[in-house]
Amino acid sequence: MCTNRRAAEPRRSLALLALLASLGAAPHRAAGQEVVLPFDSEYPPLSYLQADGTPDGFDIAVARALSEKLGASPEFAAADFVRIQSGAWPEEWSFAVASMSITDRRREVFDFVGAYYYDFVVLIGAETEEGPLPAPGPGDRIGVCRGCVYRAFLEGNYMAADGEMGQPRYPEAEIVEFTTDTDMLRELSGEDPSITHGVTSARFAEYFRKQGFAIAVSADTIFVTPTYIAVPKGSPLGVAEVEAAYDEIKAEGLLADLSVLHLGRDYTDPAHFGEAAPPE
Repeated sequence: MCTNRRAAEPRRSLALLALLASLGAAPHRAAGQEVVLPFDSEYPPLSYLQADGTPDGFDIAVARALSEKLGASPEFAAADFVRIQSGAWPEEWSFAVASMSITDRRREVFDFVGAYYYDFVVLIGAETEEGPLPAPGPGDRIGVCRGCVYRAFLEGNYMAADGEMGQPRYPEAEIVEFTTDTDMLRELSGEDPSITHGVTSARFAEYFRKQGFAIAVSADTIFVTPTYIAVPKGSPLGVAEVEAAYDEIKAEGLLADLSVLHLGRDYTDPAHFGEAAPPE
């Protein structure tokens, strides 16, 4: 009898530990630690620096909320998006909330959590008094950010929702890459720009238009792309930890609230909008 009881006790202990873990009682691996999170400091209203140097924006708010659920203290490291999406990270970077879409190459270096919001991508051009923004044609040049998925969409190198490959957009126009979206937009809104159009996030374009940049934003959405939290493969933190934290902030409604606060609408749930346009 004693032998059987002693044999059963370890099994009961293991079962109890499993139950506590399933209830969230087990501590996160990041609990009490500092997590270093890379972000693009020139991508408002998603991520940017306030006048005092404090990171702000929707992506930053989501990263802070995830860190809180993980029991960790976030430290933000400014980096350009080309480096963030490359996966060539220093060891101390934990995960990124950086408006990243999934590509085959990125799948090789990241695990993805989400989608945490849906990005409406639009065509932009220099502001004129000549009516609606014309579609790009022969001789036109379309600016895109280097490392973004926009070039792939313009060239038709993406999988559509029905499983078929996409079709090229504006094939007669030339595609020109810039280091960042901000660089492209500054060029487009400056005097004698070297490009006639640009492709970027609707949220990003509208933010700069309201800041006085002389750009026109097309009323039509080119495509809608889900964006994800990126966790480097082999990360000590573990994608399951980040996914559990994400599930919590989404279930609580915090993710949607942060979208409304920073972006003006809830872009976190595709049930709230069709692909033609976001909800008013």
